[in-house]
Amino acid sequence: MKKIKINIPASWNELKDQQLEQIALIFNTLQPGVLFDVAILRILINNEGKLNTLLQEVPLSVLRGYYSSLYTDANRTAFVKQWKINGNVYHSPGDRINNLTIDEFAIVEDLQMKWLKEKDRTYLEYMAAVLYVPKFGKRPDFDKLLLEEKAKEFKEVPIEKLLAMEIAFRGCKFHMEKRFPLVYPKRVGKKKSKADNYGFSKVILQMSGLKFGTHEETKRTNVYTFHEEFQENLKQAENAKRNS
Repeated sequence: MKKIKINIPASWNELKDQQLEQIALIFNTLQPGVLFDVAILRILINNEGKLNTLLQEVPLSVLRGYYSSLYTDANRTAFVKQWKINGNVYHSPGDRINNLTIDEFAIVEDLQMKWLKEKDRTYLEYMAAVLYVPKFGKRPDFDKLLLEEKAKEFKEVPIEKLLAMEIAFRGCKFHMEKRFPLVYPKRVGKKKSKADNYGFSKVILQMSGLKFGTHEETKRTNVYTFHEEFQENLKQAENAKRNS
């Protein structure tokens, strides 16, 4: 057997931007199977000669074991940092969406759920309009009233970029679910998370006037700061229930 040296990314975060976009497209266009597995492997290796030699020498079932985590662990927490659209540069949120407000998070989460249900690319464009901003560094204040107009700027963005964005947001959400287990309890049967019943917009409304100030001030609270407070409130409520 000919010795072949290859480097396959071990996780979603190790993928280069182009690989992320290409794989995101595959995940949304091909059905699972041999063609799907080969298409993913082709992107990961990025060398047609090595790919052909590997497929001749090693069973695909064996090769698949080296990158099967991509199928089960949606742990991408870094976005493609910049998009250039019609001469303008747009910047992504920070890794793990660490600089989003809770209002931005709530809106993007709602749009993502609609995308997963309906597969209408318009929802991805609206997600991009929240997540990507034309200013590097401190993100500008978010205004929901401008969302529809801003979304028009993303009409011509290639679908693979939008799909890569959705995968990154999904990974960030999974990261938060692990960090805040009371907010996102493990589902058993039909058990839902504490926010599933009414969405985070209602949670924001319920927590307004408390620690973070008015409704507008609460909406501008950092997403992690808000989750930490919400988790603490849930912990205190559970303790009070046990002690009653």
